[in-house]
Amino acid sequence: MKRFLLILVAVAVLAAAWSSLGDTNRAAAQPPEGTLLADLVVPNSDGLGIGFDGTHLYWVGFDNAILHKITTGGAFVADIPIAGCTASVISWDASRNVFWGIEGFAGGQVSQIDTAGNCTPQFVIPECQGLVDGIDYDPSDDTLWCSPDGSVVVYHYTTGGVPAAFASFRVDIPPDDTAAQCGFNFNSGIATGADPNAIYLAADGCDTIFRYDKQTGQKVSWFVIGAERHEDMECDDVTFEAQNTDAVWIKDAFDDHIRAFAVEEGTCVITDQPPEAACVETVNPHGKTVPPAGSTTLPGPKGGQDEDGYYELLARDAIDPDPDIFVVDKGKDGVFGTADDTTFGPYPSGTKVKYTEANGAIPNAKPIGGPNSAVDWHITGNGDMGVYAVDAAGNASDHVQCHVPPPPK
Repeated sequence: MKRFLLILVAVAVLAAAWSSLGDTNRAAAQPPEGTLLADLVVPNSDGLGIGFDGTHLYWVGFDNAILHKITTGGAFVADIPIAGCTASVISWDASRNVFWGIEGFAGGQVSQIDTAGNCTPQFVIPECQGLVDGIDYDPSDDTLWCSPDGSVVVYHYTTGGVPAAFASFRVDIPPDDTAAQCGFNFNSGIATGADPNAIYLAADGCDTIFRYDKQTGQKVSWFVIGAERHEDMECDDVTFEAQNTDAVWIKDAFDDHIRAFAVEEGTCVITDQPPEAACVETVNPHGKTVPPAGSTTLPGPKGGQDEDGYYELLARDAIDPDPDIFVVDKGKDGVFGTADDTTFGPYPSGTKVKYTEANGAIPNAKPIGGPNSAVDWHITGNGDMGVYAVDAAGNASDHVQCHVPPPPK
């Protein structure tokens, strides 16, 4: 019974840690996939391309020469001439702070375009020539997808200009074709996010958005959005966050509308946000005891968050599956980011440590216990312990305090 209660307490503490970071316990349910979230009327917006930089929308007309910048409410912000190339469709890359664009009538020329309109050609995708109405940057593996008008293949390339590790796939082979819903087989718009599997596809002239598995080419699901002329698409994990949903924006070629539809939360993450870090009470080296005082009964009788200093270090990120986590001895002044700090790591998420605050000691970290120890490291510092995480793009999380009491005098 004691062990069962111990497990329940550990699970509850871990859940509470992630919940405090905004993981679960949402106030409202996510709207059903395919719910119309926004319908912007943008006069004289004929064209194919749509992009979202995490704050504003950008659309591209049939001249392929101007980034038309608007708010997510449809208000005009600026018209930005593209200098150095043209592009029919665009997609935002948050890791580089540029759009990827493609001009099929220039032999499938792929370029990077910044938000000031400066364009730098990169390479050619020979299969994406002529009228191209779909491109998407995939943050899950730093690749590009493209689809020329009327194509039955969604092409997959690295950002270095070579075919990607898992193949381009077709939309005309049953049961993973589009004919049952559209009456024909071809693709136009493409939207992907940090999800390693989900890719959303839309076809000009079809009233349906499809979700495929981008690693296998399997058609997973679909939803009806209306019989408009659907062209380029872009993911958005920011604008409708209060409604607990991601979205795809989709550009109509001719009706002066840009629309957003709900998709499953977490499947369309494109913004490169900092990771999140946490420290939670954990077991002693024998793996049998969780300290009796801690985050469930703050403060502990000796003033600590974890009376024995045993913590599990946790880190997560929407794009990087394995962010690094660092431990900081905040020194005698107890202030993070000052000269007397000592940093340990990086450690993988899930590392268990014992932290000892010992004023006057030389800060150090060493393995604890033998090969069967449930705890990985013993860290000694002069001040309280803090943690932070860093993702593959170099973004750092907020600093998290992990209090331990000073040793007895």
